[in-house]
Amino acid sequence: MHALFRCIGAPRTPSEQVKALLDGLRESLSLRMVFAGLMRLTPGVYPPEVIHAIQVGETLPHEQRLIERYFADLSAQPDPAHVVAVARMSGGAMTLRRQELVGDAEWYESEHVKRLREPSNVDACMYACFPLDAAAPSDPQSPVEASTETLVYVGFSMHRAWGEPQFTEAERDAFARLLSRLEPMMRAWISQRAHGPSVLDLPARLRGVLACLIEGDSEKQVATRLELSPHTIHQYVKLIHTRMQVRSRGELLSWCAQHGVTAESVRAPVQSKNPLPRRSNPHGTSTGGIKVNTEAQALIFEQVRAR
Repeated sequence: MHALFRCIGAPRTPSEQVKALLDGLRESLSLRMVFAGLMRLTPGVYPPEVIHAIQVGETLPHEQRLIERYFADLSAQPDPAHVVAVARMSGGAMTLRRQELVGDAEWYESEHVKRLREPSNVDACMYACFPLDAAAPSDPQSPVEASTETLVYVGFSMHRAWGEPQFTEAERDAFARLLSRLEPMMRAWISQRAHGPSVLDLPARLRGVLACLIEGDSEKQVATRLELSPHTIHQYVKLIHTRMQVRSRGELLSWCAQHGVTAESVRAPVQSKNPLPRRSNPHGTSTGGIKVNTEAQALIFEQVRAR
């Protein structure tokens, strides 16, 4: 419940609420990282389609690359626990620990653990989800097409560092109780995502650069402040323009002014007792490496709005 209390006192935009939730989960459950995402599952097809996802956690650059490989290589090197969790989805809410999905021998002998989890320093995990639309597939008014029997759901995955304790039954039950209270917040977040870009979806390093730009720094001054090369800052600025769908610095700053975006709100949208370290990977809090399917996103928005 600590994570839910964090949301009550958090800023009021849906993205800020979700980030506060994930940050609260990270602190209260001693997580290395936590993911939340909107996904679509077709029975018999693995992996599910990731439409949008957010990651919160502390990772070094090489660890982040491994995490991105996790999402890119799920078909070739599936997560054995995730495969079983997906197979058990039947349209209802679910919260399961790794040890309830696969045994220790199968887990630690899998190529997934050897090649991805151990090198990226993550082990214990817990998966949870709830369906975004509970209408029966046979319902003609259902926004999910009955012919495909697809299931659109919001999923969470929580991970602890290698060597940390496995999740307990009490922790599983506590999150299962919390799960039932999260649907309105997650629906609002999904709807916001369909309306355009958000500075809170920028990786932490890009948010730091944007904060400096808002304060009036030139690219050279930003490079000095952040102790990075001017070339790197220039590339970051170009990424910010692309992500925020603007063509110039003037257009970017105008957009920020119109939407009440300040340097302070960009730099620290959610206060944390365990903030990301200065030199952590720029994708420490981000959607980096997880492609957003824009057509699917538009479809899901219509489903959310139809509810």
